[in-house]
Amino acid sequence: MASMIEKQHWLLDTIRRHKRISFQEISDIWMKNSYFNPNSTPMNYRTFNRYVNDIKEIYGVSIVCDRHSNEFYVANESAVEDGTMKDWLLDTISAENIVRECKSISERILFESIPNGRQHLQTLVSAIKDNIVVEITYRTFWKVDSYITRIEPYFLKVYKQRWYLVGISDRHPGELRVFGLDRMENVEMTDEKFKYPNDFSPQSYCSKSFGIFLSDKKPEIVRIKVTENQQSFVRSLPLHSSQEEIESTPEYSIFQYYLAAEYDFEQELLSRAATVEVLEPKWLRDEMKALINRMSEKYRSNED
Repeated sequence: MASMIEKQHWLLDTIRRHKRISFQEISDIWMKNSYFNPNSTPMNYRTFNRYVNDIKEIYGVSIVCDRHSNEFYVANESAVEDGTMKDWLLDTISAENIVRECKSISERILFESIPNGRQHLQTLVSAIKDNIVVEITYRTFWKVDSYITRIEPYFLKVYKQRWYLVGISDRHPGELRVFGLDRMENVEMTDEKFKYPNDFSPQSYCSKSFGIFLSDKKPEIVRIKVTENQQSFVRSLPLHSSQEEIESTPEYSIFQYYLAAEYDFEQELLSRAATVEVLEPKWLRDEMKALINRMSEKYRSNED
C-alpha cells in the first residue's frame, strides 16, 4: 500500500509533468493508478488540498490554481530544481510513477533497491516539520539487542541508497548522531517538542563532510589525479560539492576538494583505485598506499 508521502510525491510529479492540469484531470489519472488507488475511486478535493498544503510545508513548493482556467501548476519551479537531495528524490519518484503507468514494459526498467526503512519516512518528516521528539527502537549492525532512544530529529539525508536521520539522542545529549532508517524497528512521535536552532543549516553542516560520517576533523585541500579516460565521469558526477578541476590534459585531470577526508571518502577513492591517485595531503596519500598494500597482501597470502 502506498504511503502518504508517496501520494504527495505522485501529486507533485503529476502536476509538474503536465505543467498545467485541472482537478478533474488529476482525479481521472488518480482513478487509473492501481498502485495508489486500487479501488479506482475519484480523488477527494479535501484530500487533494491536504496534499497541496503538505507539499508546501515540507518542500516549500507552491501549487496554485489559475482562476481563469481552473488549472493547477507549480508556481515556484525553482524551489524544486535546486540540485539537492529533494530534487533527486522527486526525480526518483517521477521515474517510478512513469514505470507504474507503463506496466507492459515495467520488467524492462530496473531500479536500484533501497534497504528497508522508507515506511518510517512519513513519521520522521512530520516530526521534523513540527519539531517533535521521536522515540525510536534501534538496532545497530554491531549489537544483537536493540535499544530505545528519544531523538530530536534535525534532518534526513540519503547516501548510497540508504536513508539516514541526523539528530540529538538522549543517549548523547548535545551531540548530533546518525541513525540508519533501515535499522529502525519502530518509530513513534512523542508529545514532547524541541527547539530547532534558527542558525543551524544542514547544508552548511554537511558541506565539509563526505558520505554519512559527520566529521569533527578540520577540512583541508585534497587533490587527486584521474587517468585512463575517467575524467569525464568525475566531471559529470562530482565526488563532492567542492570539486574543482584545476588541471586538464588529454592523459589526466587533477581535481581539488575541500573536505574532511574520513572513512567514506577513502572507500570511495579505493573503489576507483586503478584510475585515481591521491596527490595531497601527504598523510592521505600514505594512508591510501598502506590500504592498497594491505589489500595486495591479502591476495598474495591466498595464492600461497
